[in-house]
Amino acid sequence: MPAEISVAICTFNRSGLLRTCLEGLAAQTIDKARMEVIVVDNNSSDDTAEVTGRFESAFPALRYVFEEKQGLSRARNAAIAAATTPIILYIDDDAIPYSDWAETFIEAFDRFPDCAVIGGESEPIFEAERPEWLDDELLKSYSCGLNYADDYHEVRADEWLVECNLGYRLGALRAAGGFSERLGRNGSLLLSGDGAVNDLIAHAGGKSLYTPFARVRHLVPAARLTPKWIAQRKFWGGVTAGVVEDYLREGTGKAEPWRDLFLPSRIQEWEGVVNLEPDQNLKSHLNRLFNLGYLLSKTGMISI
Repeated sequence: MPAEISVAICTFNRSGLLRTCLEGLAAQTIDKARMEVIVVDNNSSDDTAEVTGRFESAFPALRYVFEEKQGLSRARNAAIAAATTPIILYIDDDAIPYSDWAETFIEAFDRFPDCAVIGGESEPIFEAERPEWLDDELLKSYSCGLNYADDYHEVRADEWLVECNLGYRLGALRAAGGFSERLGRNGSLLLSGDGAVNDLIAHAGGKSLYTPFARVRHLVPAARLTPKWIAQRKFWGGVTAGVVEDYLREGTGKAEPWRDLFLPSRIQEWEGVVNLEPDQNLKSHLNRLFNLGYLLSKTGMISI
């Protein structure tokens, strides 16, 4: 039986998490011959290769790819090059799929042949107690809790799909040039935007769909459950927005107008931005940090 889907896990020095993710894939309800599993080792120095090798008996088609150049987009492109099926699913190494995860993705791509991108739901696994200030809106910054609909849902312009649980028709992804290596995580930078390729695919006529049925559980580390981390995330989200606009202009020829920016005009307001407290003003301060990152990116003061 030939494989129908490729499942890609891009990983860097997190062999323990990788093991748990692979265990979740080994527990899938479908015949394992229907999927090839591609582990892209993004220059790890731990036992990632050894851990991958322990699952050879679990999957008829298990591929280990070593990608020396750092960067999540680089690793995801290595998975594109290695994939041999029409559909590629990306799952993060810190995500655990439900047992029907692969089956629900196959059903979705079969049911909606005009959809080039299909993304699922991500449920948080909190390593520490969830703080009171972390509401459902802010939870989306942790790639969790989209909850757009209870059924299949075509993605609107103001919505996005989480990259930790996302599938593509490989032909559409390749036609769009794969993932921009100017975007996505690289080392300690919280740059994101690797999903901006979805907009290029949409520009070429490919539809994006959300399915609540393809679910993973996604780790939220204790170290990220702080106002400082979410502040860094929001600032780099603003930087990312500026870089993404340039990337899309190059890919589509369409220049987007600058966003409306709301930045503090008094020194007292800036004090709140740089000394964050989890109070009723937290979201306002986070929005200003996003705008600051965007401004610095668009003016070239931060160059990626």
